[in-house]
Amino acid sequence: MPVAINMYLKRIVMEGGIPFDVITRVAPNKETLEALEEGRRLAKDKAAPRYKTTEELKAALEIKD
Repeated sequence: MPVAINMYLKRIVMEGGIPFDVITRVAPNKETLEALEEGRRLAKDKAAPRYKTTEELKAALEIKD
């Protein structure tokens, strides 16, 4: 891993900065905002279903491996 880090740091020096565009802030779209709000609402709702494992969730969603 140190070899990969050294290669990356050398590339930063050679290119005069990070070799890719950095997106500093992207506003979430409407669908994402709605999903976040739904998650917050469900987290507060004591009657909402809860699952301790992915297997329990898959069974509830009737997903078969």
